[in-house]
Amino acid sequence: MHERTKVADFKKTKIGNLAEVYTGGTPNKSIPTYWNNGTIPWMASGDIHLKRIKKVPGSISKLGFQNSNTRMLPKDTVMIAMNGQGRTRGTVAILESELCCNQSLAGIVPNASLAIPRYVFYNLESRYEEIRNITGNDTRSGLNLKLIRDIDIDLPPLKEQQKIAEILSSIDEAIEKTEVIIKQTEIVKKGLMQQLLTKGIGHTAYKHTEIGKTPVNWSVVPLSKLINNLQAGVSVNSENRSVCEGEKGILKTSAVTNRAFNPSEHKAILPTEVVRAKTSPKKNSIIISRMNTPALVGASSFVDKDYTDLYLPDRLWQAEINSEYAISLWLSYVLTWSTMRERISNIATGTSGSMKNITKAAFLSLSIALPSLVEQKQIADILFSIDQKLESEEQKVGKLNSLKRSLMQSLLTGKVRVNVYQPEVLI
Repeated sequence: MHERTKVADFKKTKIGNLAEVYTGGTPNKSIPTYWNNGTIPWMASGDIHLKRIKKVPGSISKLGFQNSNTRMLPKDTVMIAMNGQGRTRGTVAILESELCCNQSLAGIVPNASLAIPRYVFYNLESRYEEIRNITGNDTRSGLNLKLIRDIDIDLPPLKEQQKIAEILSSIDEAIEKTEVIIKQTEIVKKGLMQQLLTKGIGHTAYKHTEIGKTPVNWSVVPLSKLINNLQAGVSVNSENRSVCEGEKGILKTSAVTNRAFNPSEHKAILPTEVVRAKTSPKKNSIIISRMNTPALVGASSFVDKDYTDLYLPDRLWQAEINSEYAISLWLSYVLTWSTMRERISNIATGTSGSMKNITKAAFLSLSIALPSLVEQKQIADILFSIDQKLESEEQKVGKLNSLKRSLMQSLLTGKVRVNVYQPEVLI
């Protein structure tokens, strides 16, 4: 949310004064002919998170359209979620094609002589928390058309609205392109892991083993041969905040998610409890989530340095690797490989649908295909280079999002004015 300021030529008005606001409807789902072979794009509440709506997965038939309260909304309509689970309510998007929607969404169609649609979109996007909280603390209460029409909005002159929208749109386009690169790189990494961890590098002869086909000169060994020590931490009383200078922290299970180790996910240990804590993350070890949700049980992360001010809880293991047989970074890729993740998930037990557990004996008995140390390093180096590419692109997205937030704070409030007669070069 940005701070609202008074600027001489910014005009304060309400959404209802500058735009028509409509909602949609949902055809009867028990009548197949309203949905089968649909040709009319129909937007559901969850689609709001697409932000720039070019197309949506849902569609309805002409009969469904004619027999519901939905209506077609033109390109450049600003969409806002009136209801929805999680963070959906109050989220906005903008249409880049014509479609209709359900009754949990509202479409704001600005009068072109008063407001630029993308300016309205960015203004409302920057005020997510403010708009979401219009109904107060009652999370069950949704927005409605009257509340949306009554939202105040500050409008600079049309030319300035257009310039602000162009600046912010250019950043969004850069974010979108970078996110495409990230997705493509993740696909490449997934394919490389499958290739390198089953066929290795340069092999032509293979053998069948109990875990599948492997190069003939690879052996199949249990994890117990590669792990010298598998030690859990101790859960201690803590406060849910980051550590201050001189304090110690206890890791959350969210520090381990099959991606890079995230030490910022921790809580501060109470001073009287520090003596009970044990097992700090060590360089070249692998942290494994022995107890977690079904999706994350067995998740692991490689640790690239010592963290003497942090400790493991009892739900996390630290694996110290036997360097005679394995390279830690290579083994970390094996443990996060989708095929291995499935095998680890299969040994998890627990009657609760929300929490599963892995025993040390079951984990250490899992077998893997073992290349030579030289080949392990080659494989790890290739995959690590892909991870570095991903990290670089993710940092770029983070910087772009930070720049966007800063510009929204400045431009949408009039703290910084744009020159409508000269192009702005920001990125």
